Amino acid sequence: MVVSARTETALEAATARLADHLAAHPELELADVAATLQRGRRAFAYRRAVVARDTADAAAALRDPSRLRGGRTDGDGHGRPVVFLLPGGGAHAAGMGAGLYAAEPVYRAALERCCDLLVPLLGEDLRPLLLGEQPDPLERADRSLPAVFAAYNAGPHRVERWRRYPEYGDDELFTERIPYRETRNYVKILTRNRALYEGLYGEG
Repeated sequence: MVVSARTETALEAATARLADHLAAHPELELADVAATLQRGRRAFAYRRAVVARDTADAAAALRDPSRLRGGRTDGDGHGRPVVFLLPGGGAHAAGMGAGLYAAEPVYRAALERCCDLLVPLLGEDLRPLLLGEQPDPLERADRSLPAVFAAYNAGPHRVERWRRYPEYGDDELFTERIPYRETRNYVKILTRNRALYEGLYGEG
């Protein structure tokens, strides 16, 4: 079980509060408490951990200096940020979204939304291509670019589940400026640019 705080003084106070709370509520499941501390709260640089058998033992461990382990991490204590990268137009293949579609409900829902939005704009459903149900090399720009968008635009929704506090980089970076939270507008922009691309370079 891990406790963290911005300063050493705050860590001492947080440890004492948690010990008092666990002692007052022995009915709490220790696994639930540990999961909440690990996933539901932001991690700071000053950290302390204990190993315990149950909630009562955890309360006792938090009050016993000999059982406490911890220190200060380097940097801001937030860990390495999650980076979302959008591949170029050449990174496509039939069935490229099938694995995540089958395994990740959040990805599946986001991909469904993208495909639904693209149907009236493209005049066809890209799901058979993305899920590998229709063998197609996706060599045409009018299909490959929207397919790549749909497959990889669904990724940030999974990232948001992994990190409660998403971090953003330099606004100058193209990949950081992709408005994936505004999927409907992004789809319209994508299909408009695809038409311009075709006008310049043809369908190949």
